[in-house]
Amino acid sequence: YTFSYTQFPFGFAVARADTGRVLFNSTQVIGLTNGLTFEQQYWELSTVLESDPLIYGLGQQKAPFRLPYGADGGADTYTLWAMDGGGTPDHRAAGGTPLYGSHPFYLQALRADGKAHGVFVRTSNALDVALTPSTLTFRCTGGVVDMSFFLGDSPSDVVRQYTATVGRPSLPPLWAFGFHMCRWGYGSAAATRAVVERMRAEGVPQDAQWNDIDHMSAFRDFTLDEEDGFPRKQVKAMVDDLHDHGQRYVMIVDCAVSSREWPGGYPPRDKGLEGGVFVRSAAGGGPAAGRVWPGPAWFVDFFHPNASGYWEEQLAVWREKVEYDGVWLDMNEPSNFCDGECPAGCVA
Repeated sequence: YTFSYTQFPFGFAVARADTGRVLFNSTQVIGLTNGLTFEQQYWELSTVLESDPLIYGLGQQKAPFRLPYGADGGADTYTLWAMDGGGTPDHRAAGGTPLYGSHPFYLQALRADGKAHGVFVRTSNALDVALTPSTLTFRCTGGVVDMSFFLGDSPSDVVRQYTATVGRPSLPPLWAFGFHMCRWGYGSAAATRAVVERMRAEGVPQDAQWNDIDHMSAFRDFTLDEEDGFPRKQVKAMVDDLHDHGQRYVMIVDCAVSSREWPGGYPPRDKGLEGGVFVRSAAGGGPAAGRVWPGPAWFVDFFHPNASGYWEEQLAVWREKVEYDGVWLDMNEPSNFCDGECPAGCVA
């Protein structure tokens, strides 16, 4: 590839070295694009596309595989902002319909030669991508402009380069691809086991059984509601029965750790404080106050050097009590019922 830029007006271009075909050009085109805007909490840049472009990516959205672009001179806007908005809203041209994941990457396939290229914007900031029949514009709420370009002979070649950059998932165990059963509200270990036994009686294949947060005491991670439906002996008997039949058991874990307990009353809280792994309040003075299913909660800072060790310890201790086979990681955007930090004195 070749990279070129102009100082005034500032713009840069990426082109294929062998053909000279320009793949991305942020230089302003009067009447079509605005060039680069860079402010303390906002940046914007655009590129011109071939007419009727074949664009894919910009997940997560509930949108067609090939992304639609604006009609009648307008734009289709794709909002990227990892959030737990509930449900799976259909993509709207006006934007504002992001789902759980944020993947600021698009792939463009070219009709002329069948080759493809991809553009990745490395940011966790809220981002809108506006797509028209002839342009694509990034509008981001701050951060550095950190972009990667992938040139390939085919779309699959581009995807291989992209996943080599951001990381590829570990290969799941074979049973993870099987038939799984789960819902909220089984209410007890006995009722959960009864569902499994009915599946067997009816000859319905089942590789794994899951439980939602109703198995927990007060919706706290690494606990059982032993007084209301999930006594440890019954849970152990259910799990042993699953394993005796070659089946697996998956339990839910939320990334928010309950903070309402007194010191010494809830080990996951105490160990997190001891290791200093919780996200700190912007105001200082301790962990940032959130609110999730257990009520007041703190979030583990995944950038903290002790974070992985904290989760490994909690999961290992928990597996000594319940021999689970997999973990359902939930609410891990992370989801927070407050808008930002919860106000002082806020109670669930």
